[in-house]
Amino acid sequence: MSAPLTIPEVAERLFNFPHDRYLYIGGFMRSVAWAAGTLVLLEIFIDIRKNWRLLLPWFASLMATMVTLMTWGRGILLTNSKADLLDSILPTLMGITEVCLFSILSPRLNRVDPNPDLNKRVSFEPWHWWLLVLAIHALLAVFLVWNRISLTDIVNDFDLQLQPLAKEYMQWMHDDRFGAAIGFGWFFGLWMLMTLVIRRVKFFRCGLRYATLYAFLALLPIGIYSLVVYNAEKQRQRTDEFVFSVPTKSVELGQSPEQIEGILGQPERKGNLGSKVVYVYRDMKIIFLNGKVSDVQ
Repeated sequence: MSAPLTIPEVAERLFNFPHDRYLYIGGFMRSVAWAAGTLVLLEIFIDIRKNWRLLLPWFASLMATMVTLMTWGRGILLTNSKADLLDSILPTLMGITEVCLFSILSPRLNRVDPNPDLNKRVSFEPWHWWLLVLAIHALLAVFLVWNRISLTDIVNDFDLQLQPLAKEYMQWMHDDRFGAAIGFGWFFGLWMLMTLVIRRVKFFRCGLRYATLYAFLALLPIGIYSLVVYNAEKQRQRTDEFVFSVPTKSVELGQSPEQIEGILGQPERKGNLGSKVVYVYRDMKIIFLNGKVSDVQ
């Protein structure tokens, strides 16, 4: 027979809900994206002499997924218990775009004509839209970070000891939002420029020339994403250093209720049984006898 569900248990689940949802959606969608990426990479290597131009965009797509992996991994360390519908929609859409970043590079979908008629109107191959998909991915990141910023309140969401780190965390998110917005502008602008180039410049209507130029443009997002991944790891390490440098809160026998409240804050529930008083916190129960701590459970 199962035990009845209690309010503290539900409260704990609600507290962990945003954290767990990002882990679940991120883990699932990234696994799908990496599976798609692996299949596309195998297709590229089957005829590497013909498909080598796809390698740089493929690697940039991989770095895009690494950015979400590292920034979300850092973010869930400090995310609060607030969540809304966008916390489900935006990560899911980002996961879908990451699948598209790889899938659109499939050699089976792209046929480059080495000797085209340069006077004919150009028909774009699917991978021409890769920069646009990259721009959409960055735009979704802007909205996702903006939503997390709007749901974060340093004073009410973080313990007093953690608030200095929370301020740094907020600055990291503002930097992420600004960087993603710049990335969106760059990638969308490059996509528009490449569209104009292939339509207006006959020289680049040759598929191989255009594909080569397009491939080397992927070096820009590779460089940007490498820097973001590096910074996200430094921020995770900063979180680690801060948390383990702060003295731990200890509860000792003989302490008064006032001392306990100064250490742990107000309890979730209080029980007053005369000379015996019980403080219930999320992860512990403290029993006072005659105004002093007598037991901790």
